[in-house]
Amino acid sequence: MFMAGEVLDEERTKVLVDIMEQTRTGKDRISGMLPPGTVVGHKTGTGHDSVNDTGWIRLPDGRVLIVSIYNRNTASFSDKEMVIAQIARAAYDWALFARD
Repeated sequence: MFMAGEVLDEERTKVLVDIMEQTRTGKDRISGMLPPGTVVGHKTGTGHDSVNDTGWIRLPDGRVLIVSIYNRNTASFSDKEMVIAQIARAAYDWALFARD
């Protein structure tokens, strides 16, 4: 609903999209294994034992893939980030190549 402009007015939606697509933290999370130049809008989160990232991936065909990955386990911080990157890449590939 947010991406469709149904939550905020057009101006505020654009501002928030721009902010989230310019986020520089978490480069090893959702965008970590995506093709260079792929546009990602996201908000990272890091808690007690968790490493998280939520947002969207702009696909080459114009669609937008929404992803939200919450990772809480005993793995190292970098391993948790790698899992997020792997899940995001798997979702990206599925969205592009899965057939009905």
